[in-house]
Amino acid sequence: MLEPENLNGHEVPEAVQPQEPIPLETTDQVVFHMLGWHQNRMGQLLHAMNVPPEIPVEVTDHDTGEIITLNAEQMVGFRAGISIAVSLFQQFPIQMTEAEEEPAPEDQGAADEQPN
Repeated sequence: MLEPENLNGHEVPEAVQPQEPIPLETTDQVVFHMLGWHQNRMGQLLHAMNVPPEIPVEVTDHDTGEIITLNAEQMVGFRAGISIAVSLFQQFPIQMTEAEEEPAPEDQGAADEQPN
């Protein structure tokens, strides 16, 4: 597992640190925080893919609970899997753009009442 204690003194990038759930009220907030979540996860994947060779990578066998330290051959497959995940999820599927402002309802009524 890529836990701070497994990084032999190397600093864990902020993007890898877990985040607390955030209460959201608007669509803009949802998209903004989803984008941040996506960037965080991509950072985690890229960090895991680029772990220096002298740092052991441990994974848990979820069937047995056994913790396995990956050897050099297994690391090739580990990095290939992460590379595939990065290529599939690299592009965030939503793009934020500035919305065109529509007149407020009170402004619309005032425009309708003006004489010709």
